Formats: sequence, C-alpha cells, structure tokens
Amino acid sequence: MAVIAPPRQPDSRDAESTVEPDRGGEALIEEAKQHAKLRRRRVAVTAVVASLAVVLATGLAFGFAGATSERGPEPAVTKAELVPAYPVASAELVASFYTHWGTGLGDNFKYVYDDGRVVSTNGAGGWQQQRLTPGGLELLRAGITASGILGPDRYVGPLQGIGSGAFVQLRVDGVLTAAWQPWPAVDEIDAFNQVIGQLIRFGDWLPADAWAQRETTAYVPPGYAVCAEVMRADRGVFATTADRDAALAHLPEDAAAVLAAGPRFLTFDAQVDAYIASGSTPSSDVIGCRHLTPAQAQSVVDALVTAWPGWGRRVLLAERETNLVMSTRIPGVGRVGVTFGPMLPHGVPEFAMYG
Repeated sequence: MAVIAPPRQPDSRDAESTVEPDRGGEALIEEAKQHAKLRRRRVAVTAVVASLAVVLATGLAFGFAGATSERGPEPAVTKAELVPAYPVASAELVASFYTHWGTGLGDNFKYVYDDGRVVSTNGAGGWQQQRLTPGGLELLRAGITASGILGPDRYVGPLQGIGSGAFVQLRVDGVLTAAWQPWPAVDEIDAFNQVIGQLIRFGDWLPADAWAQRETTAYVPPGYAVCAEVMRADRGVFATTADRDAALAHLPEDAAAVLAAGPRFLTFDAQVDAYIASGSTPSSDVIGCRHLTPAQAQSVVDALVTAWPGWGRRVLLAERETNLVMSTRIPGVGRVGVTFGPMLPHGVPEFAMYG
C-alpha cells in the first residue's frame, strides 16, 4: 500500500523551525554514549555530546500529552518467491526523514545509507548527496535512538498505509521502524515536530569529523521508474500491469517502443508481499512500471513534449527536484499520463520514497 503524502506546494513557512527545545538531557546524552560504545566505533563521543545536547534534550521532553495510540498493525506478508523484476539496490537504507511544508519545517526528504551516503532534497532544485564516515553514521543512529522518538509508547510501526506530514525511520535489528506525525492528534503534533525538526537537521549537531564529504554535490540517479497509465477518476485504485500495457497504445510510437523494451518493476501482489518481508515498503504505484536509463527516460520525455500539445519546450529530467508527471487528454480514451521517478540508492523510485 502506498503512503499518501500531502501535495507539494510552495509556502513561505519553508524556513527552518526556530523552536528552541527544553534544555537538560543528561540521561539521554549518556544513553547516546552507550549506543556508540556498544557498536565499538572509535569516535570521540565526548566531543559529540555537546553537539547532540539540543536534540537529546528535546528527546527528554518528548512525552506526548495524553498519548494513547497503540503500535500500528503489522503488514500481512507471504513467503512468495521474489522475482528480480526491479533494479538491485546499491546500498541499504539505514534511516530516512520526511517533513511536509505544512509542518513549518520545510519540504524535506533525506535518506541515509549504510555506505554513509546522505541523499536529500528540500525543494530548492534537484537531489543532492553528502557522505558520513562510519563513526558519523553510528552517531546519527545514537542520536535518533536517544531522542526517544522511536519509543514503544509512540506512534511506531511499519511505515505502510500512513498519511502523515512528517516521519522518521531507522533500521533496527535489520527492520525499518518508523515513527510518524500523530495526525490528527493536534495537541501532540507540535511535540513531535520539535523533535523531528532537530533530528532532520543533523548536519547542525554532528561534528565536522563525522563527515567524509560535507559539501553537497548533485545526486545523479542511475535510472528512472517510468509508469504509463490511463488515469482513473478514482485515484484510490492503483494501475495494474495490464493497465500499464494498455496505456502504451496511446503514447507516441517512439515513446511506447522505449517503454515496452524496459524491464518491469513489481508485477503482482505476491511480489509486493515478499518485498515487504525483505525489509522494504514498496508503493503499489510501481506495479507494472518500467526501469529506464536516464538517456532512455529523457527520450520518452522528448517524444511526449513533441507529440502532446501544451508543453512547448524541452523538459530536462536531470533538473527536476521530484518526479515528473506528463499527461494529455485523448478523445474517447480519457487522460493518459506518464510518471518519471528518479531511482534512489536503495532501489526505490522517488514517488515510492517511503520504503
């Protein structure tokens, strides 16, 4: 099941939050030290404690008033064989963060990988990447854990079927565990946002030596998930593989030929279940989509710009900060659309970015 995020819109509140957390997190600071020590990373934890103080102090005060929610339901999975119909990941996702502009924290996506890569976008144009050292990665883990945001009495569970303005995920014992904004418990949202607002800005509290590469460089996706469909009035019904194939008949010939030759992503429900069991959460949106190289995907965009009225000028995928959706209305058919989602290092396209 796909996670439903609120629509991306420009807003003057996209500046970083200026909320100051409560001071005084000695117990959690010590806990962060222990987490780093247990992983036997030779990192100067003492020097980091001061930098983490803001985050961990926030965590100490992180107690939702009247929180009564229980752990979310576990996903139903099967033991089905997983056919490798989607690209193999180049790295394992360790942690991820999301805040929507409506939280007042800005529109942000950040993904942290086991090779230290930090891939992010903040709506300012394009995907960027940095890299943490192994020690920096462990300090980030420790900070997330010590904040208390993933405590057993929080809104914690597998990130699946959740509509939320913000979330944080951390891989714990090999499984991604998520805490999401306690919507619609309005009295608890501010407390949650204060913590996640500190965590997502980990560049502010990690020390300089936690970074192997602190300067941002452009993230160049290895490929794109490209999904064609005859768009339905009911957006709660996802396109099937047959729907995707039928849509190709309504595309320009050159575009349809490139898509038809591309390898597929997930093609049936058992594969989705098995993918979830492997520790990831794919969006149903990827079923029947095709995986194309950047050059192939751009050629499809160019063909659509030429054939479909209303575009007028070339659209460059490399300059996009998020997925591209192109559509046109065809008489007797309806609205036909094609979505282009840049692939992230863990083998998931941007529009299924919650896994």
